Amino acid sequence: MHTTDISEADLLVRYSHRSLWVTLVLIVMLGAGATAALGFPGSAAAGFAQALSMLLPIVIVIALAALRSSAKGARTDPGGPAMQAVLNDELRQDSLKRSYRNAFFAMLVAQPLLALAPTWIALANPLSVMACLTIMSGMAAMLASLLYFDR
Repeated sequence: MHTTDISEADLLVRYSHRSLWVTLVLIVMLGAGATAALGFPGSAAAGFAQALSMLLPIVIVIALAALRSSAKGARTDPGGPAMQAVLNDELRQDSLKRSYRNAFFAMLVAQPLLALAPTWIALANPLSVMACLTIMSGMAAMLASLLYFDR
């Protein structure tokens, strides 16, 4: 059986990708809950979102603890030299720029759809829902694009 040692840089890259996945899942969960609560305040979906919002701090703490343990001893301090090398990598910076551009275009494409949504669906607070979904779509597109480009 042959085992290979994984360098600290590889551990930090994996840690970064896991962090992005956790952030993406949390953003989508928060956005869906906020949309349900704002758009349909008296519905079962809003009640479910409110019940889950009570568990949100616990979910965040568990996710952060799982992320810290997945680093396997690597120093995850953002000011550390190994993490700075990962964050300042030229390919990662290029991926980040492309992800920002994709997020901008996703938000632009979402605007006409979100502007027409109140004509199709009765919403309690259409402007708040539109703002919430715009932010969520932009952040989700940026994180998903970064995960795709930064392989």
